Amino acid sequence: MKPCFRQFSAPLAALALFAAAGPAYAQECVGLPGGRGILSLGVEGTDGATGRGVAFAYQTEGASVQLQHRSLDAFAQQDEISETEVQGAMRLGRFGLPLCLTAGVQLADYEYSEHAGSGTGQDGIYTDSYRIIGGYERVRVPVGISLGREFSVGRGVSLVPYLQPTVVWESERMTSVGNVARTGTGGSVTETRNGLGWGVNTGVAVARDWLVVRANLSHTNTVDRALSTRYNRPGVSLHLGVRF
Repeated sequence: MKPCFRQFSAPLAALALFAAAGPAYAQECVGLPGGRGILSLGVEGTDGATGRGVAFAYQTEGASVQLQHRSLDAFAQQDEISETEVQGAMRLGRFGLPLCLTAGVQLADYEYSEHAGSGTGQDGIYTDSYRIIGGYERVRVPVGISLGREFSVGRGVSLVPYLQPTVVWESERMTSVGNVARTGTGGSVTETRNGLGWGVNTGVAVARDWLVVRANLSHTNTVDRALSTRYNRPGVSLHLGVRF
């Protein structure tokens, strides 16, 4: 076997396995098991923030749409981080692989604050104070492809792994409040920043009858830190849901 062929033999074998496992539907491409849809609840986490999320998916043989909302409690920050995402997927039928084209919009916003101090007064009441830095908003538009397949592993259980690389356009907006802002002024200052980067979303769903467990890992690489100075680290989620 020639050396150049050895480098590609493993990826080619994996693609052949995906192609031979069964019919290619859009829901498999993005990690959704068979059925009309899924409603799920679970836990979410990213850099210094954890919380809860809810997701809904509806699918046909050729397309699917997914909606997800997260509310995250961030360390040393009073306001919750709110993230909402919608994604559509369309099957690419001309290929022998379970491949689909994906596009979506991701919205995030929160009031950025810092922990100013805490203590117990003479009356024994514990107080916790924050100072407002400003409001942060972000829009991301990921466009990419996704590859996934539903495998039956016996006893009515199926696994649906998937991998979704994307190109991501991002726009940020940070409105800083006077005196505590980085400018030190008495008014407010608005900063904006646009960028282009890449992202990856991967995970697996485990389904049996009406019960579905979904685990996901996602990361977007545009800039190391947001305008709010929060790190852009990978996000994880674990959901338990029902399919119908």
